[in-house]
Amino acid sequence: MRSIVETQEAERNSLAIVLRDNINQTLSSCKLMLESVAAHESASVEVKKSYDFIQKAIEQLKVLTIDLHPSPVLDLGFQEGMQEYISSFVKLYELPVYFNCTNEADDGMVENIQIPTFRILQDSLLMLNHYSVSTNIEINVEKTAEQYIITIKYNDAIFNFDISCKEWQNIRVRLEYLDGKIISLAQEEGMSGIRFEYSAIT
Repeated sequence: MRSIVETQEAERNSLAIVLRDNINQTLSSCKLMLESVAAHESASVEVKKSYDFIQKAIEQLKVLTIDLHPSPVLDLGFQEGMQEYISSFVKLYELPVYFNCTNEADDGMVENIQIPTFRILQDSLLMLNHYSVSTNIEINVEKTAEQYIITIKYNDAIFNFDISCKEWQNIRVRLEYLDGKIISLAQEEGMSGIRFEYSAIT
């Protein structure tokens, strides 16, 4: 299981580099050229729309690149990098997400826990966006002496994470990698929830 997960991450990283260094640079160059044209009063509506489309494509590419390789989490630390990802997610999908990570959880989180934790949260957010009617999501990441605890709450009483989709399959693979478990939470104050727990000892 460990070799499969690590191979997948290596492949994602290679693809992220291609997107960032090639396609993103091409789009950014087009954006700069259109920006100078669109600034003139005589610029056509189509030019201005093209500029807006390229800007949106760059934003989507940024999210996709981070999806493939969570460099902000690795470069900035889990808490700050995850917050950057969530900010991009909220901007792209217009789905409010409250994120909290305790200092205990953030401090000393090693890479072989950082990346699977990011993947679990990433796939959970994608599931809630694609398959639920949630309009409010709350994520809390904490750490005890022995384990990490991720709690996700959402305001959709019908949605259940245990569905047949690739995101849920990915979550289960990551939890198996971390030797973790899944706990369904009872509905409380209009919020359903799920909890993931796994060892803090690597």
